[in-house]
Amino acid sequence: MELHSARITRRSKSNLAFALASLPAEKRRDMVSFYAFCRVIDDLADDPALSRDQKEEGLDRWRRGIEHGFRAPEPLESELEVLRKKYEIPSAQLLEILAGVRADLDKKRYQTFEELK
Repeated sequence: MELHSARITRRSKSNLAFALASLPAEKRRDMVSFYAFCRVIDDLADDPALSRDQKEEGLDRWRRGIEHGFRAPEPLESELEVLRKKYEIPSAQLLEILAGVRADLDKKRYQTFEELK
């Protein structure tokens, strides 16, 4: 059975997704799930068809799920939970990724590297 994340990753047509094919099967599955999580939240923040409120609502749903668990997890959310347990990924690390994506909702350009940091 194909994981939901595999379909997301294949649709992305990313060079990184292509490179994941070189990993051993178990690591590839895990990295595909992690990549799909990153891809989905980034696409959510960048989607021009969504209002800022819709984007914030979607990202907040991910935040709540990461912090408190997903009430009725969708397939990708379930895959993320499996990865969290398997690799003991702290919520704080996933929330940092989410915060980085959320930053896309505000400032788009930085004049200096210091400002970017």
